[in-house]
Amino acid sequence: MTVDATRRAILAGGVWAVPVLTAAVHAPLVAASSPGRIAVATSRSSLYPDEVTTVRATSVDDSGRPRSGEPMTLALSDPAQGVIDQPSGVTNGSGVYETTMRIRSGAVAATGMLTVSSASGNASTAFEIRPLSVVMHDSTGTTTRIIALPHGGQDETAALENRGFTHSDLQPTGRHVVAGDVLDVVVDADAPPTLSLAIGVRGPWRDFNGGQGRELTTVALTPGRQSITAAQDGIVFVTNSSTERAAGVTLSGGSPHPVWVKDRTKPEEFSAQLSSWSASPVVSLIGDRAFADFQRRLVDDMRSRSVSWDAADVVRRLDRILSFTCDVYGLSYAAVGIARKRPGRVYFSGADSGAGWAFATNQWLCFQIDTGASETLLTTPDTWGVWHEVGHTFQTPSYTWGGLGEVTVNISSLALQQRLTGEHRLDQWPEAKDRIARFFAQPVADRSFSRLTDEDPFYPLFLFDQLRQSFGEGFYPAVSQAYRVRRIRGLAMPSTDQEKKDLFAQVASQVADRNLGPFFTAWGVPISASVLSALQSYPALQNQIWTAIDSRDAHRERTVGYNLPVGTFAASNAALYLGDRDSSIGNVSETSSLDGSPSSVVGRESSAINVGPTEGRVVAILQATDGTQEVLWRAVPVTVTSALLFVGWYDKLVGWIGMSADGSRLVVTSTGATPHEYYFQGKLYYQVTLQNASRQTVATVTVNGDETHDKVVAALNGVAVSSGYRLRVNAAEPSRVRVYQDSAQVGTLSTTPQTIVIRNGRFVV
Repeated sequence: MTVDATRRAILAGGVWAVPVLTAAVHAPLVAASSPGRIAVATSRSSLYPDEVTTVRATSVDDSGRPRSGEPMTLALSDPAQGVIDQPSGVTNGSGVYETTMRIRSGAVAATGMLTVSSASGNASTAFEIRPLSVVMHDSTGTTTRIIALPHGGQDETAALENRGFTHSDLQPTGRHVVAGDVLDVVVDADAPPTLSLAIGVRGPWRDFNGGQGRELTTVALTPGRQSITAAQDGIVFVTNSSTERAAGVTLSGGSPHPVWVKDRTKPEEFSAQLSSWSASPVVSLIGDRAFADFQRRLVDDMRSRSVSWDAADVVRRLDRILSFTCDVYGLSYAAVGIARKRPGRVYFSGADSGAGWAFATNQWLCFQIDTGASETLLTTPDTWGVWHEVGHTFQTPSYTWGGLGEVTVNISSLALQQRLTGEHRLDQWPEAKDRIARFFAQPVADRSFSRLTDEDPFYPLFLFDQLRQSFGEGFYPAVSQAYRVRRIRGLAMPSTDQEKKDLFAQVASQVADRNLGPFFTAWGVPISASVLSALQSYPALQNQIWTAIDSRDAHRERTVGYNLPVGTFAASNAALYLGDRDSSIGNVSETSSLDGSPSSVVGRESSAINVGPTEGRVVAILQATDGTQEVLWRAVPVTVTSALLFVGWYDKLVGWIGMSADGSRLVVTSTGATPHEYYFQGKLYYQVTLQNASRQTVATVTVNGDETHDKVVAALNGVAVSSGYRLRVNAAEPSRVRVYQDSAQVGTLSTTPQTIVIRNGRFVV
């Protein structure tokens, strides 16, 4: 099994967890005796939630010689504690089978047991799940111990989860500084090289930087001791972009501020912090899924007005809001595929001021003091404003077309309101219901969903909530999952408003198993004629669901289920060649679903549109009995013998022209990106002409700056070639056409036009 550099370093260093319980082999009752022994070990025996450890199972005979090719199966005594990446495989020539194990998010502190079994016997090893306390001040606040969890990069996480705004890369430390303060930072020796310290505040804070908002400053951290001088005032944060390793960091310098950590801080401890550090301008509350920084002046003002609040309750409610919003969008910490909720918290900043009552953006939510939003967050977190702003971070761009930015966000707000309070905002608004009634009183041809949206963002919300009321609480989780499945499979995602409307009609109809064309037509949403025709393949609606303006009158057309499949997907040592679509790679086992019912593999795919060590993807599509699909995938290497890579501005990858592995044809792939729509819109960016050995033109294709490499795929992919054939490339920016040999870049084109000759299955520039 190929391991990344971090794991290789671990293996080379021989750092393996103990104890390892090796078992002398006892022959199974149904098998012949097989002398020798097997063992299993982990690279680390003590782990935090979301950490990953390498697992090594070994098998040798009585003389100590390794057994190669022996099937091994790994299992956890408690599957709720973790997930084994590839629980079955065979030993290599050294008698070793390696994989990884990830501790689940939210796993409680406990001892776990990992067992390996084979025809030769079995063995076990214990590991510890550590109790999680992410910020720990010493008794005086002189030093603070921080555990920076492996939260990955939130840009990538948001893309995988198909969400609108990123959650926060920042993690709290419970300390703050003024410009010029010196921080003494000690990073544990085994920390990954993915840590940074960030200093500043989100939004303007009266006590920092003269009340002026500034960008955060960041400094990379390395294992060991380092001193950092604060370039500006602000709160101190850490970031950890690793997806596998937590990091221990000890901070001193600057000043501590009161911190409540969910399930760790005791009320008397928090009260003592508030008393001891009364001059601190910050109070932090930290949960599993959210954390918030409030200004101390607000806390003191509330105390003077006898306004009470409870830190434990605030954190519990914020975590619950995040959990329930995940439910609406079909994300689960228990999932093992594309529906898995990845780590990362939502960050609330209690700034002085900001846009609106509160606002959401990438990396943070602003709940400012001047509008009362910050106080509301402390006293009544379960409110529409909080549900709404959290909803923005989950909002699905794929069906948020023009004008719906403040509409689809409230799909989850309404669902949470009904779940938490039993009420429904739209039902309690007679004027809005009257407006919708008047909308439907118009002839169908006169109804315009767009004009209705322009009047008030709550009016179009009726459409989206009618779908939930008609098809149940599983409808939007299933819709969101369908989009995620589509995206991870590399299928086209919508970009224009019309594409978003058309695809939403298709996905909604697929999930509902009903022809929703009449529904969208009744609402005045223009759907392309070809899509409306295709939707007729689904069963017709039994009810005119758009007529139920009050949710209490809703017609339950069908109840959509949402039961995520689970399974394991092994693809050890898999590799692809540019353009490969091999669907036989990998092995899926242990399929079931989250409720324990069966699931099955309904599709296998792979894609290799770019060259690189992790650019390929092999995919298995699972389906539960209720129709819910899940995708398991593995990133694998993609190679090419000889190729040209076409790159656009800002070095975005556009597409490839390569030689097939046997040198008999061209292989062409496209990323779907436009190369340079800014300066070259409607203008030639590159032209490719293929000539045979007699200099006769076989094909010519041109790509403008606002077009995609798809045109080259259509013209040249799979075309037979042989020695003497020539490619003539006329590129507006020849240095953006890169030459690759044996999967490595060896140069670029230097002139335009430039001729590339094919000899012995390679491009010769």
